[in-house]
Amino acid sequence: MIGEQQDLLKSWLRKSTTPVGLAKRARAILMLASGETFCKTSQYVGMGERHIRKWARRFISLFCHFPGGRSLEAS
Repeated sequence: MIGEQQDLLKSWLRKSTTPVGLAKRARAILMLASGETFCKTSQYVGMGERHIRKWARRFISLFCHFPGGRSLEAS
């Protein structure tokens, strides 16, 4: 994860107007990026591990691209 993405997710966590669901997803992505496991992340944010994995895949497909426009999923 690059600094800009991390800064954006952290800003969502700081804002009191961020919807709870979005804040949970941002927290989960940040925890996973720091090396935390899916199981511990799901317990901490209060979401099922299946949902954590789904949001991690979505984040990767939207924000993690290689040169030439390919995403991490396509490699």
